[in-house]
Amino acid sequence: MEQQQESVPKPSNRVPNVGDVVYLPSRPGPDLFHGGRTTVLAVERKRRATIRVEADPDQWITWFDVANEQYGLWLQLGAQCARKATPQEIQTFHEEVARKKAEATEAERRKWLPKAFAVLNGALLEVPVWEDSHRAKNWAAIVEVNGTAPGGLQRSWFNRGRGPAIYIVPPHLEVGDVVEFGADYVRYSGRRDTTRWYGVVTEISVDRLLIRPYPSARDALLATTSG
Repeated sequence: MEQQQESVPKPSNRVPNVGDVVYLPSRPGPDLFHGGRTTVLAVERKRRATIRVEADPDQWITWFDVANEQYGLWLQLGAQCARKATPQEIQTFHEEVARKKAEATEAERRKWLPKAFAVLNGALLEVPVWEDSHRAKNWAAIVEVNGTAPGGLQRSWFNRGRGPAIYIVPPHLEVGDVVEFGADYVRYSGRRDTTRWYGVVTEISVDRLLIRPYPSARDALLATTSG
């Protein structure tokens, strides 16, 4: 036990000597590397000391980039030996990166697909944003360009419903209209949290509204002019 305590690395400005054991962190990316303990093979004591280690002999490492990590790496990695990844591990790593990238791309694509909201007897039963609090203000509106209105937008408000009916679908709502759903919440500190959701109506039926979301009112309005 005493011998183990003596081997515990301490954060230090002392540059290691050849034969000393040091700890290296893992490196993700193309040069995938598994962190752990390794032996110093060579030391260059220039303005910034560098070391070369057994686990990665072709790489010169700036010592002070890892010096203060030694104790934390020892706690994390213990007796695990540092080593380069095998070709199979590198391939698996890149496959995982590609999979996550594809998932993120698909999630982003699906984020902007038309979304269906339930309608019953002319009442909208689902909405994309809502703050359920007496300190909140919620609304929905048809949005049009009006250069003389505040923000350059003119709004035709949905009437509020009661009970499960959140809003009443306006009888003049048409496919191609731009709609805005808003929710503001005022905290006790006075800070206002605002949420906006914009979309273009793509389908109106007796049981649903289908709306394609857009990042902003401008994007939604431009989409209606592009054909």
